Amino acid sequence: MSCLKVETDRIKAAGGYLEIGRVCGNLAVSRSLGDYTYKDRPDLPAEAQKISAEADMTIIPRSVRAGRCPSHGMCACFGARP
Repeated sequence: MSCLKVETDRIKAAGGYLEIGRVCGNLAVSRSLGDYTYKDRPDLPAEAQKISAEADMTIIPRSVRAGRCPSHGMCACFGARP
């Protein structure tokens, strides 16, 4: 099953299902730029389809020590498993 309940809920609400950890028993990721076969609900916006290209972001505030310039970091992953 899905690691993230929100991903599972979106897939099911769009008429899909998870089987052996894959969307509709086939695709191993729940976010993708292509895979238009899984974006087949014209009544739903792009972010609500079985497969979504919308990024899932978490912003973690960082504290800045006095006298130091803030540094920035980013960690990214393409392909979140459902």
